[in-house]
Amino acid sequence: MSFRLKKALRAVSFVLVCSLLAEHISYALPEKRVVGGGSWMVDREKGEKLLGFDLPPSIATVEDSYFSSPTTHNPPPTTLVFLLQDPHANFSGQLNLSKVLDILLQRNPAHYVFLEGGSGNESLSFLRKYAPKDKREQIAKQFLRQGKLQGSEYLDLTSNHNTLLYGVEDLSLYFQSLKAYQEVTKKRDKSFRYLERIEQTIKTLKPRLYNPSLLFLDEKRTKYEKNDLSLAQYLEILKTQSPKASSFFNLKLLNKLKKLEDSTHWKNASPKQRHTRLYSHLSKKLNLKALLKELKLLEDQTFKSLLHTKDEETLYNLDKLISLLKKLLNLSLTPEEYEEYQREKRIVDSGSWVVDKEKPTTHHPQPNTHDPSFLLSLTGF
Repeated sequence: MSFRLKKALRAVSFVLVCSLLAEHISYALPEKRVVGGGSWMVDREKGEKLLGFDLPPSIATVEDSYFSSPTTHNPPPTTLVFLLQDPHANFSGQLNLSKVLDILLQRNPAHYVFLEGGSGNESLSFLRKYAPKDKREQIAKQFLRQGKLQGSEYLDLTSNHNTLLYGVEDLSLYFQSLKAYQEVTKKRDKSFRYLERIEQTIKTLKPRLYNPSLLFLDEKRTKYEKNDLSLAQYLEILKTQSPKASSFFNLKLLNKLKKLEDSTHWKNASPKQRHTRLYSHLSKKLNLKALLKELKLLEDQTFKSLLHTKDEETLYNLDKLISLLKKLLNLSLTPEEYEEYQREKRIVDSGSWVVDKEKPTTHHPQPNTHDPSFLLSLTGF
């Protein structure tokens, strides 16, 4: 093996090791989510109040909570349910998951821990009698590193909690999902290459077909989707393009909070005072789920108000469909986006497009009759 090849292999190995290490660190030290970025996190003090005890931030954070009101349920329910995000096949993340479960079960003894990816009784506690605790921990950690055990199963093997691990999957639906996933992964690479070709064509057409206001807003939306613009910044841009922005309650409230942050009084306040004021406003008034729905509605209304020609409308709808298709292939569509995808699929002509880039165009690009309508097969979901 030549010296250059050895050096290249060492460099690649070093990059892979750093990548894997960064992944483990990211799960060991959970990401702090910021309200201004479009998502949220319950602060540590509030999390302690919700749980009744302090959850170490090195293993987990409380992201959200919901308690039914007496007007919704009378009498109000007394059962408390904890929903834990599962970092699949990540050793440090699964170890943290077992620590969180251990703390929760010590504070709130529960008969059941419900699991995804299983069906019926999945407990491993019957194996405890075959080996002492230190030996069980040693063997269980090996399987945890290999991704063959979950954090909940690791805890069940190595603790004395009297808890039943119970899988909640419908096996027939579960295997249908696995089959669907396999079908998607078979087509994914080819599909993405095809979609990238269409995206490039759309990108070329936008400056030629979109009016200046529509092109400006489209560019800003792209930056927002890439996190180059904050939610507050993007909202300001939408407000300048649409008079209807003031009719949305949560968007108006977010704007007030932004003004509060920009005020001199806010800047002179201590970090604790800032956090208390901001959280007080958010917890009492701001509905984050409704906020994102309002933003989506305002965005759709604003874009549609700027579509002046049939060419613009057709290109805009095709652009939306391609974006939704990519999410579909990545299995990251929300239920609302899937409904939107079904609507867009009916609107857009499924034929692929061919454009003569040397000539200016004022009409629709023509469908490619030599192509086997691959996009049609993609939209068959």
